[in-house]
Amino acid sequence: IKDRRVLTIMEILESLALYSYHGKPEYIPLFACRMIQLSLRHGWCSFTTFGYALYSVVLIAHDDIKGAERYGKLVLDIMEDKKAWYQHCRVNAVIYGIVFTHCRPLHLCLEPVAKAYRDCAKIGDSEWLVANASAFASLSFQCGKELSSIDIFLNDAEKKVKRWNATTIFPNLRVLRQAILNLMGKANHLTLLEGESISFKKEISNEMVRKNVQLTGRLQLYQVRLAYMFGDLDLAAQILQETHGTEHIFNGKYEFCEHLFYDGLVSFAYAQKTNEDKWITFAQDSVGKMRRFADNAPFNCEQKLHLLEAEQYFCAGRGKEAIEKYESAIFLSGANGFVQDQALCYERAALFYLENGDIEKASSVYGKAHNAYLEWGARGKADHLRKHSPF
Repeated sequence: IKDRRVLTIMEILESLALYSYHGKPEYIPLFACRMIQLSLRHGWCSFTTFGYALYSVVLIAHDDIKGAERYGKLVLDIMEDKKAWYQHCRVNAVIYGIVFTHCRPLHLCLEPVAKAYRDCAKIGDSEWLVANASAFASLSFQCGKELSSIDIFLNDAEKKVKRWNATTIFPNLRVLRQAILNLMGKANHLTLLEGESISFKKEISNEMVRKNVQLTGRLQLYQVRLAYMFGDLDLAAQILQETHGTEHIFNGKYEFCEHLFYDGLVSFAYAQKTNEDKWITFAQDSVGKMRRFADNAPFNCEQKLHLLEAEQYFCAGRGKEAIEKYESAIFLSGANGFVQDQALCYERAALFYLENGDIEKASSVYGKAHNAYLEWGARGKADHLRKHSPF
């Protein structure tokens, strides 16, 4: 593209897309299609790759995973053909931070996003530094990377952000950091998303007024996760009643999958506690949706699906099938490299054995859960498990 006016329009569309993704995601298809249309009409430019990357996110939102992967590959091919690798600072956050998490191993998405983050820091691109920091920290947490290393990264990223006065997306990272601090045992009330990084009650009130549905959803997701992991089922269920079926607000991010996972776990646990049919309905809905995730990316989601199915059999009193699913969930978590999922699988399996009177097996599996939480760096959770297990 040689027309300066068209280049300016493409640049504006790219900037608008970054902000609209977190505030007005319904405009993303418009921006993506307009960028592609201008490229087809006027020729290629450095912004073309971002337009195609953005379109792949649109396809993810419409559950066209194969189409999204094709466009993701196309973007990388264009960048290689045109030697336009300087665009990776912006494209990698989209392709590896969102699109490929649905169809490629999550762990392989980390380094491209980390490189984009480092290069943004070198060239002073503050807006996309924050976007890549958010993607890298979230992916690291979802991959089960050691929690203190993520905390160190977040502290470093926040210093860079403050130095450049770029706080556009950083509230997202403060939510994650507070969850990490809780899991590490560095909060006064481990069940609550409250501490030095963020206050759930204050932030949820502010974001609801602002109608920032994505940040509101993220706050609720991490609060549900903490409440479930630290044994406050009533709080987890209270929030879940408001958030069930809202996973689409994450706009294609892997948190979509995490939302379904904890939605299902909380629902099965609360069904056992209350014997209310609606919780079984909620849980079965989550299992069905998780199956689609596992079909597209078994290396990222199959252990989550098997744990949900184990809980389903546990609820139904089908002990033999439950044991098979717990054991396969534990194995798959280890094979796929998700230590945090493996720790949770061990913990839920131990509870199953305890409930069914196999004290020796329960004691052994509780010990493995404790060790796995320590390996993840979740000392707060490991200590909670030790204090609240019967052994």
